[in-house]
Amino acid sequence: MRTNLLVGSGLTPQIKEEWKTATLCSSQLASRAIVGGAGWIGWDDVNLKPQDVTEYIHGNQEANHLQLKLEFLLTREKAGSWVDNKGWDVQRAGSLTLFQLRWLREVKCLDLVDRAKLIQQIASVQALSASVPPGQPTLHDWRDVRGLFFTPGWPVLEDTYYSVASLEILGGLDKIDREECIRGILPASWQGIF
Repeated sequence: MRTNLLVGSGLTPQIKEEWKTATLCSSQLASRAIVGGAGWIGWDDVNLKPQDVTEYIHGNQEANHLQLKLEFLLTREKAGSWVDNKGWDVQRAGSLTLFQLRWLREVKCLDLVDRAKLIQQIASVQALSASVPPGQPTLHDWRDVRGLFFTPGWPVLEDTYYSVASLEILGGLDKIDREECIRGILPASWQGIF
């Protein structure tokens, strides 16, 4: 499995040493296998160290600008409301967001991300009242998901998990109402609001 993963990622034994770091940075499969911690592959398997990637990303920010931009870090989703038959294009913290932040933390490159803007965007999705930021989906039954992170049409506990886990990595948990989030999670898990 390791061999197939490495070959599928372009990290073959024949790869030139100077291309290895760039190949690893561009391979979501290989970087996920390292960061995911499932034991699929480790840094020794790719014959690199986290600091090699740190130096590469810091030294080649133009080549790596996609993984550092807010537009790339957040997942684009479609939100919809059956109440008023409207749809919205939204950006939310999703599985890709969480993976990317874990990767950037692993290679000590979170300093290259606009943390304040990313934290603000993620925290703004927490349902605390009926008022929502401009361009965001209307929350008709906001009391049902109070304290949670909610995109109409998407699993509320999944949205909440990705948002809270991302905020924890970014150091932004102080920007949300944690007590309301806890209160929201506990009943949501047994009421089936997912």
